[in-house]
Amino acid sequence: MTHSIQPLSRHKIWLFPIFVFIIFLLLPAPYRWWLLPISLLLFIFVSYFERKNRQSTAEITRLQKQIDQLTTIQTFTAALNAGQNIDRLQQILLSQVLTQFHPDQAIIALIEQGESESDDIETTEHQIKGWWSQSQEEHEPVYNPTNITLSDSDLLSDILNNGHITTISHNTDFHIDHGLAIPLIWGTEILGILLLKTETPQTIETATLLPIAQQTAVRLGTMTTRSRRARESTIQDERARIAIDLHDTVSQSLFGIVFTLDACLKFLPESPHQAMPELERALKTADAVRQEIRQSIHDLWPRNFTANRFEFDLRRYITDTLQAVELGMIFDIKGSFQGMSPAVRRSLYRICQESLNNIVHHADATEARICVDIYDQRVQLAVRDNGRGFSPQVVLNQARGHEQFGLRGIQERVISLNGSCDIFSQPDAGTSLIIDLPLFVTPTQQ
Repeated sequence: MTHSIQPLSRHKIWLFPIFVFIIFLLLPAPYRWWLLPISLLLFIFVSYFERKNRQSTAEITRLQKQIDQLTTIQTFTAALNAGQNIDRLQQILLSQVLTQFHPDQAIIALIEQGESESDDIETTEHQIKGWWSQSQEEHEPVYNPTNITLSDSDLLSDILNNGHITTISHNTDFHIDHGLAIPLIWGTEILGILLLKTETPQTIETATLLPIAQQTAVRLGTMTTRSRRARESTIQDERARIAIDLHDTVSQSLFGIVFTLDACLKFLPESPHQAMPELERALKTADAVRQEIRQSIHDLWPRNFTANRFEFDLRRYITDTLQAVELGMIFDIKGSFQGMSPAVRRSLYRICQESLNNIVHHADATEARICVDIYDQRVQLAVRDNGRGFSPQVVLNQARGHEQFGLRGIQERVISLNGSCDIFSQPDAGTSLIIDLPLFVTPTQQ
């Protein structure tokens, strides 16, 4: 609540000498001349306190404005802290801007760096790959997937070069006739822009809006850095896994081939009959290496992991790697993979690969079904076949062979992700593997 002191207006102060003159006329003559110095002193005191009153009122007004600005910034900061991902953060910002500053429409667009080729020379070019917008009439933000290259946009190029608030006039990229463009700057990097569509941009309190834009940029920069580091860590882990796989399989097999061929050279040409078995053994080893390399290629983590890519890669894994062209495959996928953390997506893919490997080599099945259901921050995977089945308790208690190790590996992987794994099977009745996992698992939870 704002409290202010109302100063005396100047015309009320100048009524004072008129009032003194009237009293001067009404008083008896002996007292009139005493009134003049007293009135003069009173007038000086009143003028002095009136001036102080005006200064105090101006200071109070200034402080109250600062308090209102800090309150608005604090409200924004608390709301931004509730954003758990970049998209949600942008949506919260738009909602808060519409509520506090009342523009006709608010838009936020993030700037990314992409590569372009010109005259066979690769260059880095800034671009916008879609943006979020919300108007006063809309209850929820709307995503626009339109791409904009900054070299083709005068407004965006000007913001990149200057890094200051820019007045918008008849912009065709975002369809804004009048408004403001505020850069979201984190350090020396411009992460994006906030656009406000309004017929009266001069009424927007930029002194309050700038700190809010800075807070948003810090939050966006922190999230982007954390995401990039997690992605780089995942890539490093995958590189290490591939290196270990190549060393333990391909490298050792190639060493055996070289050793065998060296022995064959010693048998030739005097004893070709002794070299033939060794050459056949080397040929089988080379073919095994070829299969291992092919499987390693299929084990590589897909970059754009969508439901369609998930199904496509597993079908190719069945036909190319496992050579099970006669196995009937049925996929039933509900929900989006985009909300999964990398660890859950990777584990889901690996579990399906191992399950299909078991089905092809041990189940003697003619049909397999993979069902994925994503709901309420959980993902459930069901892999079923119509094969010969087995007794799960007996198999898991036996000495670890290839199949048992696969099942145990699946159980351990699921437990490490705070999930559950159930195996339902009996002889001549097929097998069902049911996996339940949280949709998002942070590295510290694994």
